[in-house]
Amino acid sequence: MTAEGQPADDGVPEGFATGTPSSLALSGSDEALETIEFAAVLDGVAGYAAGPLGAERLRGRRPTAALEWIESELARVGEVAALFRNGDALLAESVPDARPALARLRVQGSVLEGAELLQIGRVLGAGRAVHADLSRVAPHAPRA
Repeated sequence: MTAEGQPADDGVPEGFATGTPSSLALSGSDEALETIEFAAVLDGVAGYAAGPLGAERLRGRRPTAALEWIESELARVGEVAALFRNGDALLAESVPDARPALARLRVQGSVLEGAELLQIGRVLGAGRAVHADLSRVAPHAPRA
């Protein structure tokens, strides 16, 4: 991020981790975040996640001052909230953590056990189901 809180030249804000840019220096803001019990709030929100991986991602969120990013995210939330107000919903699937199996596949000649193949199959199935649901609501919530 530049000093004005703008994304870097490549369009990706510095400190971008788990999907949320952070324009705050972590060492300088840790005490402030602790004072406002930010971690406890994230834990509370993470309790509503579809699964442990979603909860992990939520717990990694950090505040930002990137106005364009904030406006974009609020527009997305507004669209999804309108779906819920109209009695619609979005599919959220819990998926197993297949990261270790996928990491092992980077090694040439490695093979997966049957249980690992099932994990990856569940991840792919969940991805297809969520994609289908997002495609269904795209006319009403294109940002979702």
